[in-house]
Amino acid sequence: MEVGVNWRLVCRWLLGFAFVASALLKLFSADAFATYIYGMELFPLSLSAVAARLVIGFEFTLGVLLISRLCKKWVDGLVLLTLLSFSLYLLVLLLKGDDGNCYCFGDVIEFSPGESLLKNAVFFALLYFGQGVNEWKWHWTRWFVPSLFVLSVALCFVLKWPDSFSSAREVSYRDDAFKAYMEKLDSPKDWRKGRRLVAFVSTSCPHCKLLTRKIHAAFSRNAIADTANIWVVFDPKNKYDAMLASGEFNVPSAQFLDSRIFKITEGVLPLVLLLEDGEVVDKMSNRTFSEDKLIDFFKK
Repeated sequence: MEVGVNWRLVCRWLLGFAFVASALLKLFSADAFATYIYGMELFPLSLSAVAARLVIGFEFTLGVLLISRLCKKWVDGLVLLTLLSFSLYLLVLLLKGDDGNCYCFGDVIEFSPGESLLKNAVFFALLYFGQGVNEWKWHWTRWFVPSLFVLSVALCFVLKWPDSFSSAREVSYRDDAFKAYMEKLDSPKDWRKGRRLVAFVSTSCPHCKLLTRKIHAAFSRNAIADTANIWVVFDPKNKYDAMLASGEFNVPSAQFLDSRIFKITEGVLPLVLLLEDGEVVDKMSNRTFSEDKLIDFFKK
């Protein structure tokens, strides 16, 4: 006897697997996603890291519940509300002219707000056609659902511990090499007057890309003038212009340095030095970057 394909069930599975894939890809670039949330100016950096993992756990849980058909009625309602909320946010980005990656699939697969709205239209269609399936009844459902969410969020922290929680890590640099570099600059007075942040980054370093976004967001959130920031960039593959144009590298003006940059940073990038009248008073890396430390330094 020939058995037909249950297309409604297929639609539901496709949507569920899309939610699971979205969560896993966000987890793969969890700190980049947290930095994106931080740039929305909703939470400080540490809470943005928590929010990112809550979103990832929530998406993964919804995906599994869509596939399993547990709690179908309220899961469908939550999925609809989630898609509507994300679509409204994407529409706002589109109206603002923002065409950068919206992190719907982390930074592994990049979608602009317009492309993501089209994706959501497909998701709405899958949700609509996938509603007419029977709910799966299971005796342990009321225990399974919250346990799945808690376990999903916990695993996000276990597998991708937030960089912003690792403030105890030591940051080092060579002071003599840094001072020698300062002496060779054409305009060292800019470095020796007032409070300055000097960031040593590379266009080939993913941690450096994250740091540029963190610094940009922190300066914007706290009304710190961009002129207080000095970028020293190592660009071995000449990617600076393309990455600046795409918004992937938030370094609007830079001093360029060749591989001698590693003599200053002791082979590790990125490096942030906080200068007061030309003297280093503190240092940070991507992992130890602190918005509170930045505020204390510039506004004390």
